[in-house]
Amino acid sequence: MVRGFVEECRRRQIVLPGLSRIERHCADALVAAERRVDARIVSHLDRKMRAQLDNLLTEEVDGRISRFIWLRQYEVGKKGSVPAGGRMTP
Repeated sequence: MVRGFVEECRRRQIVLPGLSRIERHCADALVAAERRVDARIVSHLDRKMRAQLDNLLTEEVDGRISRFIWLRQYEVGKKGSVPAGGRMTP
């Protein structure tokens, strides 16, 4: 992303800002893109699905962490992450 930004500035003959400013612009662009993706996904969810996703953020495992954070701890493709019965337990 940074390379593309620098190349575009050079193509347009724009004086390059400082590195910290370039990093900030790139970070802002990434956040904006993530928000657009999130909004697009959410727009396709029905009320029940939204409620279920919201519950992942509020439901706690062992009274310590949210179900969402707990689920993120499992690595995709790692054997033993999901027990044979198909249910993950804390």
